Amino acid sequence: MEMHGVARLTREESRGRTREHLLEAARVAVARNGYDGTSISDITEAAGFSKGAFFSNYESKEALLLELLRRHKEQDIAALGRILGEVEQGKDATSAPDRYLEGLGGDADWARLDIELQLHAARNPTFAADYDGLQSQTRSSLARLIAALFEKAGKRPPASPDDMANLFMALVHGLVLQRARDLGTTVKLVFESLMATAEPA
Repeated sequence: MEMHGVARLTREESRGRTREHLLEAARVAVARNGYDGTSISDITEAAGFSKGAFFSNYESKEALLLELLRRHKEQDIAALGRILGEVEQGKDATSAPDRYLEGLGGDADWARLDIELQLHAARNPTFAADYDGLQSQTRSSLARLIAALFEKAGKRPPASPDDMANLFMALVHGLVLQRARDLGTTVKLVFESLMATAEPA
C-alpha cells in the first residue's frame, strides 16, 4: 500500500530498520569510546530513538553488540570463503588469501570490539555462554576454510585446523592490542611460513 507516493513499511520492515540504525550507532560509538565507555543512552541518542525502542529490540547492550559482532564475523568468513573458492585444486594456494589479508588493517575496530566482549565475558558467566558460542562457531568455520586451503595446495596442515584457527584468531587480537601498523603483512608471513614448511598430503 502507498500513501502520497511513499510505500508504507510493514511492522517487521520498520523494526528491521530500527535495528539497523541501532546497530550502526553502536558500531560507531564502541569504536570511539570502547565497550565500557558506551551506554545504551549513547546508542539510542546517536540512532535517534528512545530507550523504549532499544528494549523492544534488544534485551541489553551485550545482546546488541554480540549481534553486531556476529554479523561481521559471518560476513568476514563468507568473504574469505569466496576468495578460497577461486583456488584451483593442486595450484599454489599460498597467495590465495592475499586480498583478504590486505583488508585486515581495516578490521581493527572489529577486533577491538571482539577483545572487549571477550574481557566482558571473562567477568560475566551468563554473557560468556553466548560469547563462547559465537567464538566456537567462528573457529569451526575458519578451521574448515584452513583445511580446504591446505587440501587444495596438496599439503597436510602442520596442526589441527581448529588449533590453527585459534592461532590466527589470537594472532590478530594480539597484533591489535600492540597497535601493529600492518596486521595483514604479519599474518601473511605466519601463514606463508606454515604453508611452506607443511608436508605433502
